[in-house]
Amino acid sequence: MAVDAVEDNGNRLALLLELTGALAERMEVQEIASFVLGVGRDAVAANRGTLCLLTPDGRRLEVVGHVGYDPDMMELWDHFDVDAPLPASDAVRSRLPIYLHSPAERAARYPIFADVGGDGASVMLPLMVRGDALGALVFGFDGERDFDVDDRSFLSALGAQCAIATDRARLYDAALKREATLSMLVEVSSVLATSGADLDGALRRVAHLAAPALSDIASFHLLESAHRARLVAANLGDDQLTSPTQRVSSYGVDLQAAEGLGRVLRTGEEVVWNDGARFIDLIARDDDHRAALAAMDLGGGIILPMLARGRVLGACTFANHGSRAMSADDRQLVRTLGQRAAVLIDNARLLSQRTAISSRLQDALLPPSLPIIDGFDLGARYQPVGEGLEVGGDFYDVVRVAAGDWLFVVGDVTGHGVDAAAATGLVRHTIRSAATLGLSPSAILEHVNQALRSRTSASPAGTFCTVALAELVIPPAGTIGEAAAEPVRLIVACAGHPAPLVRHHDGTVHAVPASGRLLGFFATVESGEVVVEVEPGDTLVAFTDGVIERRGGSAWFGEHELASLIGSVDLGADALAGCICDRVTNAFPTPLVDDMAILVVRRRSSG
Repeated sequence: MAVDAVEDNGNRLALLLELTGALAERMEVQEIASFVLGVGRDAVAANRGTLCLLTPDGRRLEVVGHVGYDPDMMELWDHFDVDAPLPASDAVRSRLPIYLHSPAERAARYPIFADVGGDGASVMLPLMVRGDALGALVFGFDGERDFDVDDRSFLSALGAQCAIATDRARLYDAALKREATLSMLVEVSSVLATSGADLDGALRRVAHLAAPALSDIASFHLLESAHRARLVAANLGDDQLTSPTQRVSSYGVDLQAAEGLGRVLRTGEEVVWNDGARFIDLIARDDDHRAALAAMDLGGGIILPMLARGRVLGACTFANHGSRAMSADDRQLVRTLGQRAAVLIDNARLLSQRTAISSRLQDALLPPSLPIIDGFDLGARYQPVGEGLEVGGDFYDVVRVAAGDWLFVVGDVTGHGVDAAAATGLVRHTIRSAATLGLSPSAILEHVNQALRSRTSASPAGTFCTVALAELVIPPAGTIGEAAAEPVRLIVACAGHPAPLVRHHDGTVHAVPASGRLLGFFATVESGEVVVEVEPGDTLVAFTDGVIERRGGSAWFGEHELASLIGSVDLGADALAGCICDRVTNAFPTPLVDDMAILVVRRRSSG
């Protein structure tokens, strides 16, 4: 490789490291777009760039950031259909990068650009997360441009970092909003559970908690008879609109009304509307009533029945003034509040919501499936402590390094919850980006150590990690599924992590003598590398310390017990991973106190 190419690759590696830390500090999609486009444009000498993301319905791509383009033109191209015959749309649909090397090639493949000019050469990178495309990262160049192997490798790593950061920003935005809402719902539940006989007072407190946090207007009506409903509580939000909103409330409830509150109380079916003016047309009783409704500047809203044991107890109304939208998520949240008001408390629902958030975040930190590797079987297990209400720091991964070579990863980040998830994402994806550049296992660990020591929001003081890496090196000649006379090697490096165990085909077990220092604390890891030859029938077992630190009173399930278990059974990779997880979980009647991650790699026997 030429000296300038080596220097360029080194500069790009340093840039990716800097990018990893910088992106970890950016949790807004717009910030991420601006930063990635600026860094990427400079690194590849592009003239222009855009970042576009799929809308929630998956039908359109919306531009969330651009650099180098005329703002007037971008107003015309701020969104487009994902089914359109456009290069960014093609990249998202195909989940493959598209490289266009000249204006002629661009015009030939996409005739829509033949007469409008714009970019010459361009590259469209799908933003892939867990097998799905979130959108596309686009760079445009004046004139023609070739993209060599180093260009494509760097652009691929840049696109991966952008996808990870964007996905993390979306997940954390949703998680933070949900956490705030869950906190409010907990307070609502507490108010209702301790209300005693003062139900009216409790509902008044709930209305003040709900508005304006969830909506501008919150009110509760109780059905006292088949002919009469009583307004129990109301919070009307905007002070300037309090008087007209109170005027509407003074009209009372028409239980025979075909639409609106009367219908909900009569039928037990919710009413939802998006257009306040159209809803007013449906519920207005006369001109005076219509004028009162118009004066309150009604926007979208929902009226929910409060049901218990199949009976309508009342209804709660949540609505906004015209300047504030009510999203589908907002409506779902107020449905939850309405249910809690009806039955007083619904702990099961709250638990389900919290579990869903943690599960989604945890899923983002683990591979969706294990790859197929010719001649090898893979198995893995992840077992969180408790009910899995908090995201753990244990993880595993399998990364393609080069043609025929793979990197197996098991790690453990300190802590639980949002901070652990951020640090785990940083570690896992730093490993992935470094692996694409062909670094050795020990060099990858040093790379991760630098990322953790950068002390970003994803790795604040006190954030540490242990990792075991094993690079599978398969000889280029022949296939290991056949006679396979040539050796197959594992290059193992550890940083403060329990050494993986190898079960040989004869049933003997030994720990790989690999060791290194904790990541995120020391200036260097000093891990070194241990080479292990893998014969047919041999198995590598990597795990986190939750597997070998299982305690029951004075009894202990440790590394010796694990080695004995592995040596006593001759199982496939997936079956062995499940066997280990089950044995550790059931070793003692006490619950687990630490998460477990297990990754098993077995070379198939020849013949």
